[in-house]
Amino acid sequence: MVLVFSAVPSLISFLGLIFYCVESPRFYIASSKYDQGIEMLNKMKHKNKHDNLRDIADGDKGVLITWKEKTFDPKYQSSFSSLFIKGNLKNTINLSIIWFGLNFIFYGLIIVAPKVFEQVHGKDGQGLNDFIFTLLGEPLAIVIAILVIDRKGFARRNTTLYSLLLGGLFYFSVFSVG
Repeated sequence: MVLVFSAVPSLISFLGLIFYCVESPRFYIASSKYDQGIEMLNKMKHKNKHDNLRDIADGDKGVLITWKEKTFDPKYQSSFSSLFIKGNLKNTINLSIIWFGLNFIFYGLIIVAPKVFEQVHGKDGQGLNDFIFTLLGEPLAIVIAILVIDRKGFARRNTTLYSLLLGGLFYFSVFSVG
C-alpha cells in the first residue's frame, strides 16, 4: 500500500506537466527555434508583469544565435572551478545548503524507515525490502535524465514528463509484483 501512495505524487505531477508546463526558451533557442524562443520569452515577461522591459523582437535573433553558439560550444563550457568564482559563489553555497537539507531528510527517512516498517509489518522485514527496492529506481532515473536532458526532442520538460511517468509506473509495478 505504501508503494501505491508513493506513486501518486509522480502521477499527479506528470498530469500537471502535460497540461500546464511548456518548453523553456532555452530549449527552443538551443534547437534553433528562435521564433518560438522569442515568443516564450515575451510571454514570460508579460506573465511576470515586467512591463518596464521591452519585448524581444525578430531583430534580436543575432544576439540569441551568439548566445547559443557560446553556450553550447565546448570551449565555453563551465568547469568545476567555475562554481567558486565571484559571480557563482552565492548560488553554489545556496544550492549546497538546499542539497544538504534534502539529503538530510532523504537519508533520515532511510534511517527511520526500518523502525517504522518493523512496527507495521513485524520482524519479517518485507516492508523494508519493498522500500529499498523502490530506492533502486532512483540512480537509474538520474543516469537516464543526465543522458537525455540536452538531447534534441527531450529537453527538460519531456525528460521530467518521462521521469515522472516511469517513476509512477515503477512504483505501481513493484506494488503489483509484491
